[in-house]
Amino acid sequence: MHKPLVSLCMATCLRSDLFAASLRGLLAQVYEPLEILVLVDGANEQSIALLDSCNDTRLRWFATPKPSGMVRAWNVVCKESKGKYFLFCADDDILLPNAIEHHVKLLEENPRVGFCHGDFIFIDDEDREIGRWISHEGTWIKSCKQEWPRYLVQTRCCMQTTVVRRKAWDDVNGWDEDAGNPGDNSLYLKLLRDWDVAHVSHITCKYRIRTKNPDNWVKKYRNLREYHALAIKHLCAPPS
Repeated sequence: MHKPLVSLCMATCLRSDLFAASLRGLLAQVYEPLEILVLVDGANEQSIALLDSCNDTRLRWFATPKPSGMVRAWNVVCKESKGKYFLFCADDDILLPNAIEHHVKLLEENPRVGFCHGDFIFIDDEDREIGRWISHEGTWIKSCKQEWPRYLVQTRCCMQTTVVRRKAWDDVNGWDEDAGNPGDNSLYLKLLRDWDVAHVSHITCKYRIRTKNPDNWVKKYRNLREYHALAIKHLCAPPS
C-alpha cells in the first residue's frame, strides 16, 4: 500500500550539546518515505559540523546567519518541507523509534483530522525518566467544536508528538510569530476552527524538563500573560 511522504523538522539554536541526541532520534526513524529537515538558526559551528558529518540521504539542512526567533524558525523550516504530513521536534527532545507510523495511519484514514498527537515520556537534564504522560482515553478522534474551547484554556498536546497535515497548516499560515511562548497553541487554535484532532495511544518522544535551570518567576509571569493574550485574541473572533 502506498504510504505518503512525511517530513521531520527541527530548528536548533545554541544547543549543540543537546542537539546531537535529538538529531539521532530523527535519524533513527524507520518510517518510509521520510525526509529530515534541520535549520541551524544562527549558524552554530558545532551543530553545522555535526550535520556535515552525517551521510544519511534523507537529511537536508540549512542555516541562517543570525537567530530568527523561536516561532519564526519553526515556520521557516516547516515551509521547506515536502511531505503530506510533518512533525516538528525541538532540539532538546528525542523522538523514539517508530514515532510516527500510528499517527500517519490514522490521518490517512480520517481526512478531516488536521493534527494527531501521542503519549510521551518526561526526562530530566541527565536523560533520566521522571514521569510519563499517557492519555487515559487511549486512541480517539474529537471534533473541532468540542476541542477548540478546551485549547483556549491550555495547550492540550505535546508539539514533539504531533503530526500535522501540511494542507491544514498551509490553510492557516502556520504558527503566529507574535504569540511568544504559547506559539504552538496558536497553531492548534487556528486548526481547530475547521479541522478535527486525534490522539494515538503510542509513546512518541522523550520530552525534556530543564531541572537544572527551571523557569524563574519572571518567565512564568510572562508566559501567563502571553497565554492570556492568545486566548483573548481568539475569543474576540471565535469560530462560527
